[in-house]
Amino acid sequence: MRVVSLFINTVTIYRKFSTDEPFFCSANEYRIVFVRSMSYLQKLSIQNYLFKIIYQNYLSKEYAIKKGLVMKLVWFGISILALFFLSFMPLHIADAASKMEESVAPNFELTHADGQPFNLHDYAGKPVILHFWATWCPYCKKLQPGLEKLRLKYQHTDLQMIGISFKEDVGATPGQSLLERGVKMKTLVLGDEVAKLYGVRGTPTTVFIDRTGHIAWVTNTSNPDDPNLEKALQFLVD
Repeated sequence: MRVVSLFINTVTIYRKFSTDEPFFCSANEYRIVFVRSMSYLQKLSIQNYLFKIIYQNYLSKEYAIKKGLVMKLVWFGISILALFFLSFMPLHIADAASKMEESVAPNFELTHADGQPFNLHDYAGKPVILHFWATWCPYCKKLQPGLEKLRLKYQHTDLQMIGISFKEDVGATPGQSLLERGVKMKTLVLGDEVAKLYGVRGTPTTVFIDRTGHIAWVTNTSNPDDPNLEKALQFLVD
């Protein structure tokens, strides 16, 4: 159980520092994630904690360096053993482990461009894609035809694709702008506070939320033909 717990935690850390890669992988990709995460954990916490203990006990700098090298070797050995363990881990267990640490999407209330109210909780149990954008953003304009294509392709499902306009210029009309681009995706307006709530710093940012209300993937891609967009969508609706 400790090994599984360690795997869950390290995957979570890796996801926080690599959010532009979809979090639905093959078994081999999970192993890669684990090795990278082990390296990050070792650098971030284990080694720093070791040096703190060493210096608190008034040991020499030279001894601390030697001790750090020993710890690197120890953690390398642990990584190899863990990788060996993961090579026999069924994919469904890895999937379950990954899902345990996914972030819950915060609830929020906004209004549509036409003035209708919106509450994320109303879409509980449905897959949701939140597209953070702005009318002045050329990269958003580039991406949106690709999102609209996917929306139409999966309109027979219960997928909800919703735009959230923020950081707009005075007098901007987000709803009209989408229609002029041939995009019929509904958009919310005045979403600056929601963007902060979701940690969005730039446009475009697209957030994929699964049926359990957890964030499965966040991407800043502006490529309308990015194959990972549909892979993420399929992951949500399956």
